[in-house]
Amino acid sequence: MGLIGLGNMGTAFGERLLEGGYELVVSNRTPGKSESLEARGARLAGTPEELAAQVDVVLTSLADDEAFEAVATRVVDAARPGTVLVDASTVSAASSARVAAHAEARSGSR
Repeated sequence: MGLIGLGNMGTAFGERLLEGGYELVVSNRTPGKSESLEARGARLAGTPEELAAQVDVVLTSLADDEAFEAVATRVVDAARPGTVLVDASTVSAASSARVAAHAEARSGSR
């Protein structure tokens, strides 16, 4: 599983996933935010694209529409067919709809 966005909520998600025995790949814009999860066994991906290429499920926990759309479109573009994107970000319905439309367009082109 992959996790992008390691603020308070994202880090808590990561801790629970690791406690549950899941293998976890993490990515975050701010260097150093992943250290506590890496110490517990998570692997660090340098970019959202690198993360998306390694996992079947990507969980995002981002601060706003702009951050979510920027990261999610990169994930969609790099993801393998069948990858699931689960968003737990603080975003508008319109932002989610734009990313969904992008994902739908990409899935039709593969």
